[in-house]
Amino acid sequence: MSLSELNTSSPAEIKNKLKGYLTALVIRTLLRDPAIPRNDANELKRLGGKGSFLRRFVQKAKVTQYLDFSLADVFLPEERSGLLQTMDPNMIATILRILDDRDIWILFDDIHTVFTSDDRELTIRFIEGLIYAASDLSVRIYNRMVFVVLFLRSEIFDELTLTAEELDKELGFVWRVNWGRDELVEFLAERIKWALDVERDMEIWKCWCQIFRAETKTAIREVQDYLIERVINGPRDLLLLVENARTAAVAAGASTIDRLHIEQGEYSYGDEKLNQINRNYQHVFSNMKSVLDFLFRQENQDYTRDDLETLLNDKLLTNPQARSDFQDTRWIRTRTPFAFTQILFQVGFIGYWNPTSRRYVFSLEEARPDRAPVQRLSLIHISEPTRPY
Repeated sequence: MSLSELNTSSPAEIKNKLKGYLTALVIRTLLRDPAIPRNDANELKRLGGKGSFLRRFVQKAKVTQYLDFSLADVFLPEERSGLLQTMDPNMIATILRILDDRDIWILFDDIHTVFTSDDRELTIRFIEGLIYAASDLSVRIYNRMVFVVLFLRSEIFDELTLTAEELDKELGFVWRVNWGRDELVEFLAERIKWALDVERDMEIWKCWCQIFRAETKTAIREVQDYLIERVINGPRDLLLLVENARTAAVAAGASTIDRLHIEQGEYSYGDEKLNQINRNYQHVFSNMKSVLDFLFRQENQDYTRDDLETLLNDKLLTNPQARSDFQDTRWIRTRTPFAFTQILFQVGFIGYWNPTSRRYVFSLEEARPDRAPVQRLSLIHISEPTRPY
């Protein structure tokens, strides 16, 4: 939908209207619970019949990942009275009584994708208002019996913290979600069980053996390490990399995936990751893909920190031609080689060798690469390297 349909850019107004929207969603969820006693269900229907907005929403709305029930309807001037009714103390008290010992979880993923081709600042204001609405409902109004959970990419949240005036009040309810090795290994095992309909109690490493060429737990662990070393953004990246490897295996006529197939799939994976990095950070580090492509196309895959900083300094930061080519890319101008390296870690383009666990670590995990005096650094693939990886 378009932000212009909201007829407002005020986070406070957005918050109040979305509180009504979410409360209507709570009513609809309770009405669909077969365990709700008939008298309570009738009471909920009566509440849901107040005002045309509530009536339409409770009876007809189809809420999908794209919110098919148009948010624009929530912001119509004639619906203000209906929205106010959702915050009526008597209505809230009734819902709390019917909830009893139940709890309701409302999950919103990718909330930044609700709008298309709109002003970035207004999108950020909408997200800000939605955060305030979720906090009000979850903590203050419904006494932690209704949990509204919002999933937002970290780089957008970081951008939000620079502009939102009252976000500091909500920071106690914000969690950074990081995927670790064990969670990803189990995640893919569950995906394999679902896709191949294998035994539910099959051991995790044996699940992996269903699609990867390995016969022992040690051999599978090596495959797991190799894949997860290259994962930047959790499950989505893991699935993308495995799918690329599967495609390579099918093209070769193989029945299982081996290391060669994974390596063959890395280059298309790297290209997609460059596109994602460019999309995700375009409002913070504009033109990122062109900068990275210029720096590393046909360059090495592995570096020491000193070698990498030398490359950054000589090829980009002090090179007159490069400075001219990227003169409109303002975030480059004030960067030192060290600061530029930190950006590469931040966006997940580069990982470092952890000597303790003897593997590469990308931004998937909490990492402090600046604390180690000597490191091997590894890039995601953006082209076939000029030497074997």
